[in-house]
Amino acid sequence: MVPQNHVHGRCQVWDAPNLIVTDASAFPGSGVAGTTLTVMALTLCACRHLVDGEEYSS
Repeated sequence: MVPQNHVHGRCQVWDAPNLIVTDASAFPGSGVAGTTLTVMALTLCACRHLVDGEEYSS
């Protein structure tokens, strides 16, 4: 995997430190069905990290 082509584990874009992707485009491939709850969980997790002031790093 090339860092420029995806987001890391906290949904942050590698080349843009202030860009957090919290929708289905963060997935490495297309989902079969029912990705809504997973997207909601990713968004919740990313928001918690932002509120807690945790640093986003590789």
